[in-house]
Amino acid sequence: MEEGEGGAGEGGTMSDKHSCGGTIRPISKDWARCDGCGDDTFPISYSAAGYNEPVMHVGFTGTRHGMTDAQRNRVLVELGRLTSGVFRVVGHHGDCVGADAEFHELLLANWDGAYIVGHIPTNDSDRAFCAFDEARPPLPYMRRNAEIVKAANVMIAAPPTMEPQERGGTWRTIGLARKAKKDLVVVLPDGSVMP
Repeated sequence: MEEGEGGAGEGGTMSDKHSCGGTIRPISKDWARCDGCGDDTFPISYSAAGYNEPVMHVGFTGTRHGMTDAQRNRVLVELGRLTSGVFRVVGHHGDCVGADAEFHELLLANWDGAYIVGHIPTNDSDRAFCAFDEARPPLPYMRRNAEIVKAANVMIAAPPTMEPQERGGTWRTIGLARKAKKDLVVVLPDGSVMP
């Protein structure tokens, strides 16, 4: 974005038109609200695709064994709740077989214009090779997971077990999201959300 077009960078300001016709104005350093519809609050961030509207960056972590039916259904519900009123959804995942690929398909099937960013692992033995709008340079698994957390406004996790485990990338990534104080939704195998 060129200077004067709006947007918010480090120390910048933001004043863009929302699709309702109202003006999006910052209410804090991280959040903005449309003065037209009033109730919608947006993260101040823009996609790499150059969209001129606020977007919600949703990070995802899950097991290579895939989600249970109950998890998949609840992840879909939580995605809808989290992205209600957001102009564009940007999904971030690690391009592994199983849950990452399922999350990718959920976005494509349910969100028109979803922009999906692949955070590629250096070890491609479990890669799903999804078709991304943008692919980040390959990184080792946990560094890649840390980058997903860093890029996200909110994280959704679909771990393989009901109880936290010391080992395993999904539970460790949940820990990274908590440490980073990210908004986090942990969808357990039975479809419940961890309190």
